[in-house]
Amino acid sequence: MSLNVQAFLDTLPIMGKGMAGIFIVTGVIILAMILLRACHMCFLPLFQVTFHKRCEVLP
Repeated sequence: MSLNVQAFLDTLPIMGKGMAGIFIVTGVIILAMILLRACHMCFLPLFQVTFHKRCEVLP
């Protein structure tokens, strides 16, 4: 069994693009989660007031 070094070197740019894509998608997901959490914390008091008012109206 022999290793074709030239074929390995030819595939490195393709593997590099795949790895970069994985890291970019992971970063986008992390940023989306941070943004959603920030929006949730911003609007949380509004939702809590609405929820508590609904609970007071119910018998």
